[in-house]
Amino acid sequence: MRPSATEIIAGIKWSFETYIVPDLNEKLAQSTARSILCLLDHLQARVAMEGPLLVEDNQEMRELFQQLSQLLEPALRDGAAPDLATAVAEMKEKAVKEYRPSGTYPTVESLTEENEELKRTLVRVIQAVKGHAADLPADAYAQADEAIRGQLRRQLDRENAWISVLAGKRPF
Repeated sequence: MRPSATEIIAGIKWSFETYIVPDLNEKLAQSTARSILCLLDHLQARVAMEGPLLVEDNQEMRELFQQLSQLLEPALRDGAAPDLATAVAEMKEKAVKEYRPSGTYPTVESLTEENEELKRTLVRVIQAVKGHAADLPADAYAQADEAIRGQLRRQLDRENAWISVLAGKRPF
């Protein structure tokens, strides 16, 4: 469908820069205009890549949950703390949960809701694993910690993809 969302944002930005920004004389108005332009740059990049990045992030978290569940389950047999057992159960549930009916289009809004739910689970898992580091076998803890840190690094790299377009731009 034309124009695309990215093209619409580019058109808004061009019109704003061409017809409005040159007539702004007050410093506050100029600063506000630069802020608006930065936000439009961010929005333009985000519209183009947010959906695919959320799909990737959600899938990686599910895979992490499966990996961590398998890694931590043996420790549960040895009478692990209840919050660690709860975290493993929650990971197993979230790893297979269907967030949308099969065959429906995954809107960015639904992907964001899924992502936030998965991230809340990840936070609880991190707290449980860190809180029971001494209760876990050293190799299991080290592997879990490495897997979690790798996931967090990849999440930051993905989010940086739409934040980096603002690098070096001063909104004031």
